[in-house]
Amino acid sequence: MATLNARQIAELKPLPGHIGVVAQTTQIPANFNEFIKDLVDIALHRDSELYIVDTICHDIRRRQESAQKLANKVDLMFVVGDHTSANSNRLAELCSRLTQTHLIETADGIQPEWLKGHRHIGITGGASTAEETISGVQTRLEKLTKNG
Repeated sequence: MATLNARQIAELKPLPGHIGVVAQTTQIPANFNEFIKDLVDIALHRDSELYIVDTICHDIRRRQESAQKLANKVDLMFVVGDHTSANSNRLAELCSRLTQTHLIETADGIQPEWLKGHRHIGITGGASTAEETISGVQTRLEKLTKNG
């Protein structure tokens, strides 16, 4: 079962005697930690053994922390990455909690109207996003803000 909802596990009848949890490598650590806290409460009250394997990538954690720091300083954020990428989606989710955020795959994804009223714009990229793609976004933003 793939879930971050401890209630779904609590509803299992009977609750398995052994429960194993493996984190997706790109999972947001705070979300995973909250899930584990809830699951511990459930498992301990029902005499289940709980095995937790944290496979969250430390490089991904650093990228997420850097993106959050940048998002705190800007009023518009672009996450450059594939819409099907878990890593890029997690970055967009984190940044959107702090400022207006758009997930785009390339510079062509930028809608000029998004820039209106924004003075400080941040860019971050998913783990597998090519540097040239990020550079292309930066170049397009510079042109749009210079002409706009």
